[in-house]
Amino acid sequence: MADKSITQQQLLAENAELRARLDEAEDTLRAIRSGEVDALIVSGVGGEQIFTLKGADQSYRVLIEEMNEGALTLTAEGVILYANRSFAGMLRMPLEKVLGSSIHTWIAPDSQTILQALLSKGVAEKRRDQLDLAASDGTRVPVYLSVNNLLADGMPDSFCLVATDLTEQKRGDAIVASDKLTRELLAVANQTRRELLSVVEDQRRAEESLRQLNAELENKVLARTADLEQANMDILRDMRKLKQTEDALRVSSLKYQMLFDSSRDALMTLTPPSWKFTGANQATLQLFGASSVAEFTALGPWDVSPERQPDGRPSSEKAQEMIATAMREGSFFFEWEHQHIGGQPFAADVLLTRMNLGENVFLQATVRDISEQVRIKADLEQARHDAEAANQAKSAFLASMSHEIRTPMNGVIGMIDVLQQSSLKPAQVEMANIIHDSAYSLLAIINDILDFSKIEAGKLQIDSLPMSVAEVVEGACETIDHMALKKNVELTLFTDPAIPAQVIGDPGRLRQILINLANNAIKFSSGQARQGKVSVRAVLVENSSHSIPVRPELVEGLDGSTGSPRTIDGGLEPVTLEFRVTDNGIGMDEATQARLFTAFTQADSSTTRIYGGTGLGLAISGQLANIMGGAITVHSEPGKGSLFSVRLSFALPTEKPDADAASSLVAGLSCLVVGDAESLADDLAAYLVHAGAMVERSPDIAAAHLRIASHPPGLCIVVIDTAAANPQLATSLLDGLRAAARARPNLDVRFVAIGRGQRREPRLEDADLVVVDGNALARKALLTAVAIAAGRAKQPDREALPDMVGARRAVPLSREEVRRQGRLILVAEDNEINQKVILQQLALLGQTADIANNGREALELWQSGDYAVLLADLHMPEMDGYELTAAIRAAETGKARKPIIAFTANALKGEVEHCLAIGMDDYLSKPVQLVNLKAMLEKWLPVAATAGNAGEQPRSPHDNAGHVPGFHPGYIAAAPVPVDVNVLKKLVGDDEEIIRDFLHDFRLSAEKIAVELRTACAAGQAAAAGALAHKLKSSARSVGALALGELCAAMEQAGKAGDMKALAVLLPGFEQELASVEGFLEGY
Repeated sequence: MADKSITQQQLLAENAELRARLDEAEDTLRAIRSGEVDALIVSGVGGEQIFTLKGADQSYRVLIEEMNEGALTLTAEGVILYANRSFAGMLRMPLEKVLGSSIHTWIAPDSQTILQALLSKGVAEKRRDQLDLAASDGTRVPVYLSVNNLLADGMPDSFCLVATDLTEQKRGDAIVASDKLTRELLAVANQTRRELLSVVEDQRRAEESLRQLNAELENKVLARTADLEQANMDILRDMRKLKQTEDALRVSSLKYQMLFDSSRDALMTLTPPSWKFTGANQATLQLFGASSVAEFTALGPWDVSPERQPDGRPSSEKAQEMIATAMREGSFFFEWEHQHIGGQPFAADVLLTRMNLGENVFLQATVRDISEQVRIKADLEQARHDAEAANQAKSAFLASMSHEIRTPMNGVIGMIDVLQQSSLKPAQVEMANIIHDSAYSLLAIINDILDFSKIEAGKLQIDSLPMSVAEVVEGACETIDHMALKKNVELTLFTDPAIPAQVIGDPGRLRQILINLANNAIKFSSGQARQGKVSVRAVLVENSSHSIPVRPELVEGLDGSTGSPRTIDGGLEPVTLEFRVTDNGIGMDEATQARLFTAFTQADSSTTRIYGGTGLGLAISGQLANIMGGAITVHSEPGKGSLFSVRLSFALPTEKPDADAASSLVAGLSCLVVGDAESLADDLAAYLVHAGAMVERSPDIAAAHLRIASHPPGLCIVVIDTAAANPQLATSLLDGLRAAARARPNLDVRFVAIGRGQRREPRLEDADLVVVDGNALARKALLTAVAIAAGRAKQPDREALPDMVGARRAVPLSREEVRRQGRLILVAEDNEINQKVILQQLALLGQTADIANNGREALELWQSGDYAVLLADLHMPEMDGYELTAAIRAAETGKARKPIIAFTANALKGEVEHCLAIGMDDYLSKPVQLVNLKAMLEKWLPVAATAGNAGEQPRSPHDNAGHVPGFHPGYIAAAPVPVDVNVLKKLVGDDEEIIRDFLHDFRLSAEKIAVELRTACAAGQAAAAGALAHKLKSSARSVGALALGELCAAMEQAGKAGDMKALAVLLPGFEQELASVEGFLEGY
């Protein structure tokens, strides 16, 4: 029993001693936490162990060495104990010479007091300032210096300094450096935050472990199984771990604070639930204009923001939304309008980042002033807006100028058109032609400027329409053919027959490109000692479905040589075509080629002086090619000419176009094509092969002789390119071939001679000879010539040449007569000059019209119901053409619709679509040519109700037996001379030799037809007389014998009606007029 009591007492004593030691351990732990203990000596079974709790964390040494900022430690006396390489670099001094030296050695004299003040301030005070280092080479290095104390025994015994070099800070570099440093600081700060959180967690776990250990010790004491020695060691181990954790937390916190304070971006912290600022660095104070951290942390985000944000939302409401988003997402970047404490607003980029410190959650805000970027962006936006406004103003101005310029131009061109239909003396004809050409040149310049403006503004539209490439190329060449002849330039064309009959594209813009390029080629190849030559070619380059060329390219060199074409089977895949314009003109060097497609420039100033032009043509063509998905390339050498190539791709229509009738006319024919490499022979052969003819080639006349001698019996068509403008020369070349053919009785040889000149239609010169000129020779013209030679087609009547407007010089009917016929025209036009022009043109066409001075007046007149068609200008006072059309269409509900034709000088694209959309039926652009006006009226003006409704025409000396239906003697009275040669000149040009040739042929033909006509009338053969009159009618009109043409037209109608009485009445007038024409021709 006693032993048991003793044992119990011992246990109680041991327990009391253990509790005392536990209390001592807890006191020690508290001392460690407070930083009062530097080292800990632990005695145990293994002897004493000393644990050093104070020391530098080597894990950050490498980071300090790699810092761009200078870092160093000093003794209390200012001796440098440690410095990194960055600090030594600032001093331009090796690191080993810096260590051990006095810090005062490296401070500029006028900065010594700043350093001393930094070293003398208390631990709790902010110790940062800017001063200058004195480098070893004598230069001053401005730095931003931060000072911190290192404590020993609770007292500062040394200093830690961080120096930031400010020398190379420029605005752009500073921003970049700031971004980089900020990223580094934020990275380190984030790392520090993670370390801090880890340390806190470790501390919490250590404390939890300590509590558990205490419980276990008490349990062991109570259970009398505790091992006191082991318990002491466990407590000390946990205390050491806890101390290490606390040290790491303290170092990390210091590092984060240093980075936070030294950041050049404004950094601040916000904590819930008030979300007011709880911390801010120096950059924040500078940005917002706060004098101290205390002043700033008394505010919230809405206190440094205007009442409302730019979107109109209250700043306080929107700030809470931004904060909530950052807390939910972890981070959130947005633009914000802040304001200085003084009230001045500024734009900022804000990054909110959620941070967790144990159980504490807060936000770190990074704010950067972007006022300058916003200003620049606003300036750019304003500049863009101003540029768009300027473009719109320019487009409106050009449209207005177009209208204003075209209005007087309409007067000039319209009246010249009328004047040219009258009888003029040769000198007057020349002057009228000069006025006409000059007016259209000016009009072309206006159109170029408008096109360039639309291209520059990005408003040019490209159409997608089915088109024939051959027709576009031939039409373009036909347009410039007269210019080429005038400048003595030989213009030839070739359209690859392998090109599909139709493609999808913009025929107008393609034609514009070709005319621009060909005009330049003609301009720069004329006026030389050698014959100017220009070639326009369209060839099939490749079929996109194969991705490889499907035919050899027909490359025409500067010498005019060509390759041999071959055909391919077409498909529905897009095709690539190349358009080539070649000339033998002055050529260009590379420097000139480099600026060819720049607007308003030419080769040099001398080019402009010699050749003229605005310099817009090529610029517009280049832009059009680009918009159409292609490009223009140029190859040229000075003195050797130029080659312009335009490569474009076209889609194909799904519907197959009708076959070419002209091609079937020569299918199966045996043809021999004669000509050397510089002639058109290769192109002629390509046309014939594609049309189904069997073609052989002979390079010269000698080879052709041999081939004719060995040719199989039957029909043979010899096509020879004489390359000569003299028909007699062509005939002489053929004489030998004809002799060779005559030696072969069983061989029927016929000839097609390709000369040079103005004959654009085939002409049967002899029973075995058809002549056509190679200038701008269309494929259809060649095939027709061969078909005529083979007897498969008839020669086109020369009377079938286009009817000239001048042939209709009628005396207009009275207004009442026209109204009864339902053909009265109403013209709505406010310009007095334009009124006179249109009335003159209509009178020349035998039409009658009323004039309305504005849209409102026109509406009142139109409501009378007297008018068959309305020509309406679009821009008029009181009521414009659009409003007038809308009013008329609204009033027509339930009534018959009558045609309205727009009549304006506004040339902007889209006008036609607008006119049609509001109810107009067609469109005429001023200045209007007579031929276009005539075609428009023929399209829309109704024919007279009945022949009986037509009012009687003014009687003339030819109307001796009363009225003859269909005959208008007024036409004869209006003709001042029997033959107006100007009409023929408009058809064939001004070449007097050609004119005489045509007039001579007409006289012979007229004499022959007149004999046959008299015979038919005498025999009572009305139908035959009518047919003969028809044959003479158009040829008379074409040469300018207008009165004779009208008499023939009346006799034609009488013959068709079987009215011999009318023929008998008309015949004397016909004889009289024919005698007048013959008398005129004899004296011409």
